[in-house]
Amino acid sequence: MVVPSRDEVAPRVISEAQVRGLTVVASAVGGIPEQIEHDVAGRLFAAGDAGALASHPERLLGSRDERARLGANARTVRTQRGLGPYRESFRSILDRHAPAPLSRPFFTSSEGCRRSRR
Repeated sequence: MVVPSRDEVAPRVISEAQVRGLTVVASAVGGIPEQIEHDVAGRLFAAGDAGALASHPERLLGSRDERARLGANARTVRTQRGLGPYRESFRSILDRHAPAPLSRPFFTSSEGCRRSRR
């Protein structure tokens, strides 16, 4: 996934992609460098650097192993420090207060959304 922002705080889409194990290439602005450690959990480039914007995804498309490594690292980092603990807390609250145990992940389909409104 590519996030070529010129100004950002901490885009949620990056955290969501990392939880899914996707490799993220993003401009190094605002809080994005706090979300992505360059060459560990994704790739960063200077905002406005069109050459880097083009070359990072191109190189990653040619290397399945590199994409897998960066994506796995991103998922590990994100679940340890961000959405993972949040998700577990949310799940615990649902387990205590939902009328029936949820057998599937919450909010994965329109059915899950309807079920949550009961």
